[in-house]
Amino acid sequence: MNTDLIFVAGLTVGALAILSFLSALTDGRRPYVAVLALLIGAGMVALAALKSPGVYSVATTPDAVYRVIAAAADIGS
Repeated sequence: MNTDLIFVAGLTVGALAILSFLSALTDGRRPYVAVLALLIGAGMVALAALKSPGVYSVATTPDAVYRVIAAAADIGS
């Protein structure tokens, strides 16, 4: 699997985990699923960073997202 895809998927899972965490706090529930999703997302980002050291940073994150979107557009056509 491409490390860009792992990185972007980890960021997406992390973003959804934050939304799940806020939803659980608003409803008065314990955020077990949100914490688990955040750990999975952080693990995916760490795995991508370990497999390709020095490639991913805050400045290169948009480039990785664009590469994943471009690869998905190439598959669809």
